[in-house]
Amino acid sequence: MTDDSQPPRDNRTAPLLSELEALKDSLDHPSDIDPQAIPVLDDIIEPSPHLQPPETVQRQRPGSEETGHEREVFIQSLIDDMMPELEAALRRRLLELDKPELERLYRQSQQED
Repeated sequence: MTDDSQPPRDNRTAPLLSELEALKDSLDHPSDIDPQAIPVLDDIIEPSPHLQPPETVQRQRPGSEETGHEREVFIQSLIDDMMPELEAALRRRLLELDKPELERLYRQSQQED
């Protein structure tokens, strides 16, 4: 006979249902559980020896101040190298913006003469 109270299992819920059944079985048989193996809040857990606090790691970064200074010097030299091209592009764009205005002023001055 089949148990009609249980829904049919599909592939998505099968792992979850089997895990829940295993938990239910372990709760039904508490004598199988070693009480000393269960961690409690009073247990003292020692930190891993290879992990260091973040401040220590930051202080040990080699040459972080030099790297920042070198970065600023590099950016400034890049700006200095690009400045003539930037100025020329800016002048060209400003002149293109002013062309209609200059043409309008030129036409006005021609009409006044």
